[in-house]
Amino acid sequence: MGYFKWNKMYAAMLATPLRVGDVLFGHLLTVVFHLATATTIFVGVAALFGGFPGWGALWCIPVGVVTGLAFAVPVFAYTASQETEDGFNVLFRLVVSPLMLFSGTFFPIDQLPVWLQPIAWVTPLWHGVELARGAATGVVSSPVPAWVHVAALLSFVGVGGWLALRLFTRRLVA
Repeated sequence: MGYFKWNKMYAAMLATPLRVGDVLFGHLLTVVFHLATATTIFVGVAALFGGFPGWGALWCIPVGVVTGLAFAVPVFAYTASQETEDGFNVLFRLVVSPLMLFSGTFFPIDQLPVWLQPIAWVTPLWHGVELARGAATGVVSSPVPAWVHVAALLSFVGVGGWLALRLFTRRLVA
């Protein structure tokens, strides 16, 4: 929001030969760097303390990056559609906070009521948690194949990227 509204960083970037897609892609590359750095540090520290049974835990790094992008890219699109910061309160209260509860992060989703379990299956966090847990422990607990989880996460990134580009263009060029 700050880059759009307060410090006008995106407008400054567009005063150069950069296009809207370049600005969006560059900012997303920065997000990828931050995600990769944080995930690598976490995996490294956890490995030092014996948190993983084997080298398969290294797969947690790309899983963490793709899962983070599955959130960041749609949030970029959402941000481009907001005029004030008030919409972020709604986003965090009604989407992000419940998502943590229905993702299988803190307890298995099979402990949820049967009618809530499908909600978990369509969230990016559940797919990321299932992939990371399988990589970290070497035990696949999900009946869903890993490629389905990866495809779901990439679809969040792809659809979010398409929306973000459209909404960024609408907001920055119009």
